[in-house]
Amino acid sequence: MIWLDIRKLEEEISKNELSDKDGFQYVLAFFILSTLSVGISSQSEEPWIRALKCLLLVAINIWGLNAAYKANAEVDGKDFF
Repeated sequence: MIWLDIRKLEEEISKNELSDKDGFQYVLAFFILSTLSVGISSQSEEPWIRALKCLLLVAINIWGLNAAYKANAEVDGKDFF
């Protein structure tokens, strides 16, 4: 996976060289970071409740995306995105 060299990532995407597994990992990372940013920004709850909520939301996102990816792989394994 390419995290810092955006130009190289753009080249791989434009040449259609990015695998579904790599794409899945980018989407998973995006969902995790989005979940953490939403969970941390909440100010109305106790800190331990906020932390528990963040952990649960991250776990649900990881489980759900993995299940969707595996279900797609069992069908035809192509075009997850």
